[in-house]
Amino acid sequence: MAIQARLYSDNLAFGDDVGGGGNLSQDLLDHNACTGLNDFYLFNAQQQQYQQMQQPSFKNQDYSCFDNMFNKQISTPSRSLAAHIQKENQEIEGFINLQNERLRLALQAHKKQQFFTILKNYESKSQLLFRQKDEEIKRATNRRIELEEYLRRTDMERQKWQMAANETEAMVINLNKAIDQVSENSKKVAGAEAEDEGSCCYENNDENMNKKMICKSCFNEDSCVVMLPCRHLCSCKSCDVLLTSCPVCNIVKKATIQLSEDL
Repeated sequence: MAIQARLYSDNLAFGDDVGGGGNLSQDLLDHNACTGLNDFYLFNAQQQQYQQMQQPSFKNQDYSCFDNMFNKQISTPSRSLAAHIQKENQEIEGFINLQNERLRLALQAHKKQQFFTILKNYESKSQLLFRQKDEEIKRATNRRIELEEYLRRTDMERQKWQMAANETEAMVINLNKAIDQVSENSKKVAGAEAEDEGSCCYENNDENMNKKMICKSCFNEDSCVVMLPCRHLCSCKSCDVLLTSCPVCNIVKKATIQLSEDL
């Protein structure tokens, strides 16, 4: 535009300097004017075409920048929201796990306490049962000892009675023998008196028999008591109460047998 204006001013000056050349100047002016307009329009057309060519790229660049900014603006809250949600989920999951662990520990402690309570109850009951059983065993042991002592005393008494029975049996046997001997002697004395009352032998036998039949303690009364266990007929009734041993052999007197005076 500046070039065209300069050319236009030059043409005008040139026309003024040349006299009588008005038609030529007018023709040149018209020619320059037409040429300048054409150039002006051509320049404008080229400039518009260039602007049109550059405009889509600018629009595309603007749109791409806007999209990137929008995507960044959208993606940034989305990422932060996802991270926040993930963090919340982790916290919730951790809280649930913590509560589950606490619940598990509480249940375990409760079961343990319940087990110890049951064990303590059973232990107290078992101790009571053990004490009762110990008392029963103690009573049974004392009863067994008493029964053993009773059996021992009974056996001792049985042995004593057995010994007494044996002694009594021996005494009876000895007594029967003594009775038989006395009876035999009496029969002999009676027979001798019947055969010969005046013979010397009879007198000696009678005297000897009287000596044998006399009490060996007082020597006054006839003997009618047999001493046991020696079986000597050597005491009268009066002396039997006072004697503790046999006056013939000095054996301790355990029992006596009183004979009938009819023998």
